[in-house]
Amino acid sequence: RSLTVLQKLLTAGLPAVGLMIAAWANPTLNVTPDERVDLVSIVFHYAGNREYGKIFIPEYARAMEIQFADVKEHPVIGMAREFHDRYGVSYNAIANLALRLASTESMQLKAETLDSLDPRWPRERLGEFLKQLRDFARQSKFSEFYAAQAPLYRTQCEFWQNRLEQSQAASWAKRFYGETRPLHFTVIPSALENGGVGPALEMNGEFYCYMVSMVFNSEMRRKIEAEPGAAESFEMRISSFLAHEFSHPWTNPVANAIYPQIQATAEKIFPTLQEAMKRQSYGTPRTMMIEMLNRAAELVYLHDRYGKEKAERHLAVQKANGFLLTERLFRCILAEREKGGASWRFSDGARAYIDCINADESLQLLHSLELAIKNAPSLVSISPENGAKNVDPATTELVITFSKPMTGMAICMADSGIPPQFISAAYDDSRTVLTVEVQLKPDSEYRLWLNRNANKNFASSDGGVLPDTEYVFYTGPAR
Repeated sequence: RSLTVLQKLLTAGLPAVGLMIAAWANPTLNVTPDERVDLVSIVFHYAGNREYGKIFIPEYARAMEIQFADVKEHPVIGMAREFHDRYGVSYNAIANLALRLASTESMQLKAETLDSLDPRWPRERLGEFLKQLRDFARQSKFSEFYAAQAPLYRTQCEFWQNRLEQSQAASWAKRFYGETRPLHFTVIPSALENGGVGPALEMNGEFYCYMVSMVFNSEMRRKIEAEPGAAESFEMRISSFLAHEFSHPWTNPVANAIYPQIQATAEKIFPTLQEAMKRQSYGTPRTMMIEMLNRAAELVYLHDRYGKEKAERHLAVQKANGFLLTERLFRCILAEREKGGASWRFSDGARAYIDCINADESLQLLHSLELAIKNAPSLVSISPENGAKNVDPATTELVITFSKPMTGMAICMADSGIPPQFISAAYDDSRTVLTVEVQLKPDSEYRLWLNRNANKNFASSDGGVLPDTEYVFYTGPAR
């Protein structure tokens, strides 16, 4: 395939970026931006899809506002909005279409890829959508805009190249999934992406796995690098991210194949988890189960790459995010692999995954979760009040009163602001009032959490768990 304008600019100035990272016959590793992905993402950004709501590179956002000011009401934007609202076209479905386009000039789908196009795209209206997309690109002079982003993407490709090599996620996926087809792994940084999606494509007997990923601007990277021990933690999170997205092409078919056998269990579990799942854009019992199985496979990667302790730590986060059966599936996969030996591959465990999900223990986990929700304690009062301003910096105590006796505590750091300097913390005899001795500074924003993610130690004696609660207050000048 001929190089696009931007790829030519990139590869001319940076030979290693946008080209093959390692000269392996199988799999190949690539990091390259993709103008097709950015074009379709921009259209859905203006259509209002929330997964493209933020643009993390300010220069890119400013350039967009100038370049596309006159085409924000183009017919293709309206079609994209309708496709999202009526057919659920979002997330990986968008990159799934973009990567099947022959080019941004022709807007023709590669003939051999139509059958595997995401089913959310309405086939009967696809021709008109692509015609309008081509007109949008022409009117907005999209190619000129895209070529101007070369400096931005050069930096991002360097960043992802290093992470892809360090993660060993691609070679792990080939072994773990027992893939025999020629494999090609590609990371596609995109300024429009707010997280990551993992579409895949088979052409001419070869399998192409993509991860369309968010970019990290300089401010985000400075913040990460400034945290104690951040480098190792960040590397592991990025590696896990890669393994997660590169796993979907194999875990999704297994989850979909076994879904008729696990549907009843999924539909029993989903109502309790519905709110947590929808916050993460997993809006149906089926997508919930797809994610639980994929995240279990991701945990196996962490176990293999970083060791049992790191995998267990990440498992706690998954459980806190509502993936109720991921721990059982993770341990099931490890056991099946142990039994299967060197020739085992992930899909061989399908029967075991069904039995694991449908076992009585799964419903017992659901019952325990329902009990934790039903019996959840609440905050009666907190001093200083949540959101309080001009708090006296001479204040020495935070006093938190709960609705029932508590068994532990979990005061967690926030992503912004600063925590107080903690000296001590103790409950009264009733274990309903927690007094935290602190030292504060003038003119400061203090922000922390009572329970957060995997840290759920604020729990009541009857099995209830306090919902994650952010607590913030602001001190005034010294008095």
